[in-house]
Amino acid sequence: MDKLTWHVKGSGTVTVRYDTFWDDPGPFNSQLNGEHAFINPAMILLYVPERRAEKSVITLSDVPGQWRVASETLSGGVLQSQTFLLEAASYDALADAPIEASKFEEFTLPDVSPPVRVVIFHTGKAANGAGGGMEHANCTAIYASSASYLQNVAAHEFFHAWNVKRIRPASLEPLDYTREMYTGALWFAEGVTNTYGAYTLVRTGLWSKQEFYQDLSGQISELEGRPAEQWQSAEQSSLDAWLEKYALYNQPQRSVSYYTKGQVLGILLDIIIRDRTDNQKSLDDVLRTMNRDFAKEGKFYRDSLDIRLTAEKVTGTSLEDFFAKYVSGAEPLPYIELLARAGLELHQREIIHAVTGLTAERDPNGPWTVRAVDADGPAAKSGLLVGDEIVRWNNGEAPRRPEHWLSQQKPGDTLHLRVRRDDKDQNIDIRLGEQREKFYQVAESANAGDRARRIREGILRGGTDPVTARNR
Repeated sequence: MDKLTWHVKGSGTVTVRYDTFWDDPGPFNSQLNGEHAFINPAMILLYVPERRAEKSVITLSDVPGQWRVASETLSGGVLQSQTFLLEAASYDALADAPIEASKFEEFTLPDVSPPVRVVIFHTGKAANGAGGGMEHANCTAIYASSASYLQNVAAHEFFHAWNVKRIRPASLEPLDYTREMYTGALWFAEGVTNTYGAYTLVRTGLWSKQEFYQDLSGQISELEGRPAEQWQSAEQSSLDAWLEKYALYNQPQRSVSYYTKGQVLGILLDIIIRDRTDNQKSLDDVLRTMNRDFAKEGKFYRDSLDIRLTAEKVTGTSLEDFFAKYVSGAEPLPYIELLARAGLELHQREIIHAVTGLTAERDPNGPWTVRAVDADGPAAKSGLLVGDEIVRWNNGEAPRRPEHWLSQQKPGDTLHLRVRRDDKDQNIDIRLGEQREKFYQVAESANAGDRARRIREGILRGGTDPVTARNR
C-alpha cells in the first residue's frame, strides 16, 4: 500500500518472510554480525495495527553455540537447544525491549531494590557505533567508549525510567510508528533529564562539586556560543528535533540544543523554587508531584503547561513570567541574578583567534582540496573557491594539521596560497580574520549569605530545609 504498509489477504496462520537491513551499530539501531546480535524490535518486526494491544511472542532459533540471550521479555530461557522464547503483553511492550544475543558478561548490582541486572558486551566490530544511550521502560541500552562517558550516560538513562518513560508528555501519545511525532517538551524530557544526570553524579560523590560547576560552565558556554540562542526558544528547539539529521540545521546560527538549554533551565528553575520557598521545596518536588499526579495515574502531561502548573503548585507562586520569557520565549537567561541566589558567580572571558574561512580535506596520498568556503569570510573575500587544490602554503607544503598551524597565527596575518583551478595555478593571499569566543565559568561566591549557601548545598546534596509551621 505504501513503503510502510502491506495489505495481506488470507485465513488461518499467515507467514511473512522479508529482508531487512540489520548492520547499523549503536543503541538506536540493530546489528547482526559474527560477534553478536543487537535487536531493536521496532526496527525489525512487522505488526498488525489493530492488534498492537495483543500478546506478542518472538522465537529466536539457531542462536550460535555459547551465545546467550538477554532481554526483559525472555520468558523462560531455552525452548530447545539454542532456541529462545520472548514474550510481551503487547507489541508496544515488545518494541520497547531491546535484545542482546552474544557471549556477554552479566552481574546484578548489590544492595539495590528492585534488582538491577547489567549485561556487558565488549564490542569488536560493533565498536563503530556513535555512542550514547536509548531509554526503555524497564531497561536501557548504552554504547560507551570509556568509563567516564558511561557514568554520565548511565545517570541520564537511569532517570529516564521516570522522566519520559513514565512522566510522559501527551504530545508523544498515542505512539505512532509511521511518522515523526512532534513535541515542545523535549527541553524537559531530555534537558531536565540532563539536569538530573548531573545532579546524580554530584550527589552520589561520583563528581566533585568542582566537576559539577565545570559541567554547568560548559553547558552555558555552549549555549551562549550559538547565535541561535538569541531567537530559538527551548520549546521551538524541541519541536525542531527532527531537523537534527541535517548538518545545516546544526550550525550555531541555526539552532540550539534542547538538551543543553533544558539542562540549564532545569538548574535555574530549581534555584527559583528553592529561593521562593526558603529552600523548603525544590525541583525534586516538581518531579515527585508529576510522578504522582501523572505517571502513577496513567495520565500524560500537557507539555510546558502542566510543568509550569505543577511548579506553581509546589512553590505557591506564579511562574508564568519565567516560562513565557525563557521556555516559550528566547529572552537572555538571567544567569547572574539567579546563580547569585544559590551563592554562585558567573565569570566570563573572551578569546580572540585567527580564522581562514576555509575548510580543506586531504585525499589519501593526494593534495589538499578546499571543501567549503565561509560566505563573507577571509577566504571568500580573497577569491578562493570550493574545489581549488592547494599546491603551496606559505611557499611550502600545507601543514599536516592546519588547525594547529592556525592556532599559532594572529588575526591580520597573511596566508599565501598557490592553488590549482581548472588545470591552471594562481596565487591567492588571505588576510586572516578574527573570531571571538566567550567562555563562562561558574564559581562559588565568597560573599554568599546564609540563605544562598543553604540553597547551594541543597542543590549539591539533593536536600531541602525542614518545613516550618509559618511556611506550611
